[in-house]
Amino acid sequence: MPWPFDLIGGTVRYVLGAPARAESEVEDAEAVLEPRELEAKLDEVLVVIRGASASLERHVEVLGTLSDSLPALTESVTRLTDQLDRVMKVTEPFDVAEREASRLDRILRRRAQSPEPPAEQPQP
Repeated sequence: MPWPFDLIGGTVRYVLGAPARAESEVEDAEAVLEPRELEAKLDEVLVVIRGASASLERHVEVLGTLSDSLPALTESVTRLTDQLDRVMKVTEPFDVAEREASRLDRILRRRAQSPEPPAEQPQP
């Protein structure tokens, strides 16, 4: 019955070898990033961060300008609404006249299209 012992022995060897493997992985990671490479990566990250912060500053400026212009825009829209209200009041009589003319036109067309009643015949 060597099989169960091989399984247990392999597991024990694996567990006991874990610290050695971890140490080996740390050494491999340290070997990958040399100080010059790490410094170059940090420089790249700093350039990206500076670009992002400059972009954010520009967006903040644009939003500030937009928020500064909102009161003037609101005032202009209010004035436009008042002017349109006056225009609607001025054109209201024309609208009423147009409806009356349309109604009169329909009445006249119906009369023109209706057949004339037959003429009365004299009685003997």
